[in-house]
Order: sequence, then structure tokens, then C-alpha cells
Amino acid sequence: MHMPFPLFGDPGSGPGGPGPDTPVVSLIVAGSADPGALRETLTSMLAITRPSHEVIVVDTGLGPACSAVIRDFVRLDPTVRPHHAEGLTVTTALNAGATLARGAVLAFVVPGTCVPPAIASTRWDLLERRTDTVAAMVGHDPGDEAVAPLTPAALMDGIAATHGAPLAMTRTAWEMVGGFDETQPETMIEDWILRALKASPRSVFRLGQASLPPEAPVMTAALPLPSIGAWDRLWQRAAALDPAASTGRDKARARHRRALAVAKRRAGAPRSLALGMLAQAVMEWPGMLTAEPRGVWDAARALIRSGGK
Repeated sequence: MHMPFPLFGDPGSGPGGPGPDTPVVSLIVAGSADPGALRETLTSMLAITRPSHEVIVVDTGLGPACSAVIRDFVRLDPTVRPHHAEGLTVTTALNAGATLARGAVLAFVVPGTCVPPAIASTRWDLLERRTDTVAAMVGHDPGDEAVAPLTPAALMDGIAATHGAPLAMTRTAWEMVGGFDETQPETMIEDWILRALKASPRSVFRLGQASLPPEAPVMTAALPLPSIGAWDRLWQRAAALDPAASTGRDKARARHRRALAVAKRRAGAPRSLALGMLAQAVMEWPGMLTAEPRGVWDAARALIRSGGK
């Protein structure tokens, strides 16, 4: 579970009590990334005007180019608080960032993910006013869609869409559920959500996916999709909490395998391996060809059009 780590950062930079300069939201950015992905994420945060916030960027030894990006944004944005902690894993770095955070709401973002200002201004600030013991939100800009409670079955069915999406929760929820489990690096986000749902059903809300373009990535450099084995282990826990997860297993597993085929190919896997995974997804759920022809076609096109062998 959540393991101890040495506190780091500038003197006096740990969590602070309520005060006139205490931010409402602490955005915590950590994970392996190329400079372009990190710049994209930090640029999206420049547009956030409310609620009051801080951006904690944990540099785990990303390299000179990424360090230069962080320095650029420190000059551009006074809300950015960089912290150097070389050698930490993504999970440990996010947990460390939470320890340094001062906000009543914690939001975790991996490099390469954009944060639309509407999330912070119309969604995350609602968390501060929630009286629930546990309250959290996962997802991208909902557009015109309503915020819906997330069930374990829905989590497993939509894991490709939410895996790299921002996750925000109240500080109370974080302290009650605990930090990200460092023994579950592949599924640390989903593991945390399942623990939250076990503590308080209907406490996690999924933001709609209406704003995601068809070419939106199904993975990020920091959080590759879970392997098939990791997905199966996660599903067993979800099914124990939600019987609906059992009835929808084949469809959810096939969708995950389809997304994983595209993710593996983008990460450099041979085209033949990725096409084989897509074929296995169809074999797992043959009805996918008629129920979701666009999803199958988009995946096949991504595998065929990608460069290399």
C-alpha cells in the first residue's frame, strides 16, 4: 500500500493550514514525459483562473529538457511550485506531491493530459463544498453532459477513456482512502477509485467524454494501459463490489484489449502483434463487429496506418 518517503522541496513548502493565500485546488503533475507533453499540460493550466490553485510539478529526473520547461513555467506562472525528487516512481511522486499540497481539493494530472479550464471552474470547485466523507471526480471536460456517479462495472467498461484522465478528490477523501498503492503501478488510479467506492458507494463521479476528439490518445507516457493480467485482477475486485461487472465482463474485456492493441502499437510493438490483439478482442466479443463497428474500424486503421513494421 502507500509507502513512506522522505519529504522534499523548499523549506516550509509542506501542507499549510487555511489562510488568505491557501489555494482551493492543488494540481499535482508527475510522471515520465517528453518535454512537449509536459509543456502541453502546463500550458493548459495557464488558462485556469478560478478557483485559486497551485501547480505542484514533481521532477523525478526527467532530464535537462523537461527541467528547462519547468523553469520556463515558473517564470510564466506564479502558481507553479517545482520539486525535484530524482528516482521516484510515478506513483511515489504523485503521493509525494499530495503530501506537499495545500489545497482542499487534490487533482492528479499526468504529463500529456490537457486540463480544460471548465473542469476547474465548474467542477472541481464543487468538490470543496461537498459534505460527503468521500467525493472524487475522474474524466475530461464534460461539455453538456451531466456528471454521473461511477460504478465499478462502468469503471471497468470505460477504463481506456478514464485511465489517463485527471482525477480529483477532496482532501478528506484522500486522507480516508489513502494514497495511491505503490504495489499497483499499472492500475493505481482504478485501484484508488475502487477503494473509494468500497468506502462510500456513489462517491466517485465520472465526467462525460463528449469533448474528446476521435483521435484522442488512449494512453499517456506516464500511465500506459493496464496489461490483460492486471485488468483481470482489477475486474475480480470490481465484480466483488458490483454484480453488474460480472455480466458485462466479456464486452469490457474486449474493449480493453482493443484499446490495448492500439496503445501497444503506438508504444512500438510490432504491427502483427497489435493486429493479433485486435483479432483476439473480436473473438472475445464477436458482437463488437456489429455493435461497435466504428471502434473496430478506428482501431484497425490506427494499426495499419502506423509507421514501421
